[in-house]
Parts: sequence; structure tokens; C-alpha cells
Amino acid sequence: PPLIKAELADEIKSWQGAEGLRGFLATHEYCSADVPVVDEYVLFDLDTEEDYRTLVARYKKYHLPTVKESLMLLEREVPAGKVASLLDHSWNVAKVAVSLARELNRCGCGLDTDLVMAAGLLHDLAKGQSNHATAGASLLRSMGYAAVADVVGTHMDITLRDEDPMSPQELVYLADKLLQGSRITGLEARFQAKMDRYGSDAQARRAITARFDNAFRIKRRIEGIMGRPIETMVTELAASKD
Repeated sequence: PPLIKAELADEIKSWQGAEGLRGFLATHEYCSADVPVVDEYVLFDLDTEEDYRTLVARYKKYHLPTVKESLMLLEREVPAGKVASLLDHSWNVAKVAVSLARELNRCGCGLDTDLVMAAGLLHDLAKGQSNHATAGASLLRSMGYAAVADVVGTHMDITLRDEDPMSPQELVYLADKLLQGSRITGLEARFQAKMDRYGSDAQARRAITARFDNAFRIKRRIEGIMGRPIETMVTELAASKD
């Protein structure tokens, strides 16, 4: 949709040329610019009552980027050479986290699967930057995606309280820790590899231990709600093409 300077209003009102506003704008191409935006809504028509009802229904989720918007954001923000591997990892994190959310919702948890999907896809949006979780959250918040930012900002370090309801933050945190790249690994194996690589540094060792403890607490909490282990389920999910 065009964004038009107010000073052109009188010219538009007096325009007698062909094609209405489209024709008028065509005569002003010399002073116009196309601005790419990550927003599917710029493509929506609002010509009929059905269009209106569709838009109203979808607008309820406007605070969450769609899957297409999330993928566009990744392609825009991630260095070209890293997009493919990061997309592979992010798709699998999102898939595992959403599937866990659906299982938990069957047990009455009431999680927003669209929020979980968006946060799973975008959790590494600022990968490569210093403190990438905070950097990614800041970028998303500046775009109006506050709920997704809240999840992304905690995917590296999270504060847990057993009395709180199960949250999207916990699911994305755990899904990220269950995956090494795009491959499912057990928590012990994943964190032992981290310890082998960075454990000689005392500060890094403390951080790795804290992240493992949080992941294990979340895993136990989910299994307590579902009444069964999650390993088989998430392994099958990560291997599927759905």
C-alpha cells in the first residue's frame, strides 16, 4: 500500500487522468521508493465482507510473525553464509517445541502454539552477535513482537519457578537444548560436549551447569504433566518431514 505525502492531497483530489489513484501515482514514480517490509498484511485485499472477516480474524494474531514472516526475517538478518544451517536448526527447534506444546495442551496447559512456533523459528535471529538472545529480543521488540521477544530473550538463560504455569519460554529453551544443530541429542551428551570444550574456564563451567540443570528441570516438569518420557516423541518429530 502506498504512503503518500499530505501535500499531494490537493493534486490527488483534482486528478482527472486514467486509472484513478494508480494512474496518479504512476506519474510520480520519479519521487517514489519501494520499501521492503516483513509483513504479509501488505498483500491483503479489503474489497469484500469476506476479506474483512478474514482480516479481522487474522489481526488477532498480528502481534506474532507468521511462519513466512519469520523466515523472511531470518533471511534478512542472518549473514547469507549461515542462513541454511541456522534455518535447519531453527525449524527443528520450532517443530519440537510446538509438538510439546500440543501434547501439553491436551493435558490442559493452554499454550499458544503460534507464539511457540514463531519463537522457535526466531530464537537465534541474532546468532553471532554478542549476547545474541538479548540482541534478538531487542530487535523483535523494536518491531512490535514483544511476546516473541520475551521468549527469545530467555532461550539461553532462564529463571524457573515451579509454581508458574508451563510457558513458551520453557518449551523453546528445552527444545534448543535437545538439539545439536538439527540432530536430537540427549541432554547429558549435549552438555558434556559443551563441558569438554569449555569446561576448563570456571565461569563457562558454571554457566553450562546452570543451563543443564534448568533444561533437566523443564524436562522433568513436562514429563510429570504428560505422564511419559519425551525422548521417543521428540526424536520421531525431529526426524519427520512434517
